[in-house]
Amino acid sequence: MKALLITHHWKPYTNHSVSSGYERLVWYLAKELDINVLTWKKRGDVIAEDTQEPFSVIRVTTPASDIFLERRLIMSWQAMQMAESYNVVHALYSIPALFPSRRHPTVATVHVLPEVKSGLWMRYHGFIQKRLF
Repeated sequence: MKALLITHHWKPYTNHSVSSGYERLVWYLAKELDINVLTWKKRGDVIAEDTQEPFSVIRVTTPASDIFLERRLIMSWQAMQMAESYNVVHALYSIPALFPSRRHPTVATVHVLPEVKSGLWMRYHGFIQKRLF
């Protein structure tokens, strides 16, 4: 079974640790599935390929800015173009799941720690999630 995993949390642009974050989930799933990770890179950045991974990492070039979540939406658009080739599409958070979910069954997961204060971002994020799901 082929799975496409979409995330904006991937090295070197992540605050998730290798021991507890999305990377660990991908390594676990790669034992059972044919995995491809769709992530991003900022325009102009050069990122070394990690050839030790048992899965492919596909990087979409995005602007260095992230006005109105444009990086996540660009990844989401690319995922929609690729989704037909996969049995499972999984997105970390709802925004990268937005476009592929229009054409292909898509799973999105989100995690929010109770310690995170409910500010404007959390309300905006929640609005998108309610619309998507």
